Amino acid sequence: MYDCTIAGGTALAVEVATTAARLGLRTALIEPASAWEISSESVGAQWSPEFLEMITQNEFAAATSSQTLARRLLPFGRREQERQQTLLREARVDCFPGAAKVVGADGASIAVMPMSAANPSVKQPVVDGPLLMTHLLIVATGSMVAPVRHGVSPQVPHESLNSKSSLPFSLGELFLARSTPKSMVVLGSNRWAQAVAKIYSRLGSDVLLLGRRLPERQKSTEWQEFRAGIRGLRPRGDYCEVEICSGERVLVQTVVSCQTEVGVTADLDLGKVGIESDECGKLWCDAMGRTWHPQILAMGSVVGFPEELQQPRNIRQLLEEVYLLKESRTGNSSSHPAGISRMKSPKWLSASKASLPTN
Repeated sequence: MYDCTIAGGTALAVEVATTAARLGLRTALIEPASAWEISSESVGAQWSPEFLEMITQNEFAAATSSQTLARRLLPFGRREQERQQTLLREARVDCFPGAAKVVGADGASIAVMPMSAANPSVKQPVVDGPLLMTHLLIVATGSMVAPVRHGVSPQVPHESLNSKSSLPFSLGELFLARSTPKSMVVLGSNRWAQAVAKIYSRLGSDVLLLGRRLPERQKSTEWQEFRAGIRGLRPRGDYCEVEICSGERVLVQTVVSCQTEVGVTADLDLGKVGIESDECGKLWCDAMGRTWHPQILAMGSVVGFPEELQQPRNIRQLLEEVYLLKESRTGNSSSHPAGISRMKSPKWLSASKASLPTN
């Protein structure tokens, strides 16, 4: 029985896991390998805008190379992954590879399994990990930019697109491109769109950022931006013509869509315990991070509401408050070494205990 299990391969998931373990809680982390993925379909949740901005500054941004951005990023990712694994080992967090899948729940515990893809090309998930029983499940799976398929971007009229065109690029396709585009339009108002605009302007691209809900702030000197949508995209040879709602038209080499940021919740199967995500796959919580199920919390960019939990400030305090509140409701007053009371062991699904780790 675990006191706390964290689902997610994000930097926040690692931070939550190590914090919980240092509080004296028996902690597990279910971490999918795809969190570090960079493919034409998508960019894994571990490559957050903040992480991308951090490693594309200074000498990295000034470097000239024919390598794809993905190949230049991967060494940084490997080093960060090694650093995180060291932190987890030192904190004695039990780590399980795969994506977390909720199996069931009662009033005392949550049952969750790690699962992996049997065939990565098909991406068919199969449950193959041990059954983990936990008093608290924290979802910190993060978010990613929704992939663009068949040249159709959200909020862009289909009739204005050439069905054979690969425009607009997905974020993964952009990172895998063999060269940095000389000019580009970034579509979107979220943190991903702004991060991509910043990264590629530093890499030498002439960037125009277009979004209907761009925040009011001081205009950037590195790229251009307008609070506007677009009417359509039309291929023009090796370029793309972007028609802005104001009637203006610009011709650029690349268009990338960062319009839709989605929470990584599809594989969790939270519907089994009565939790539904919003239209963007994100979870809504109370001020303490609790979802519709009081033993399932969410933190980080997977949270749709409230915004304060998208970048939680004091994880230790949040964990302590959640456990103390649950202790008062269960009437369990046994003393925990770190001042947080352990939950009572569950009485259900006892036949599955043989599959649990014994350490």
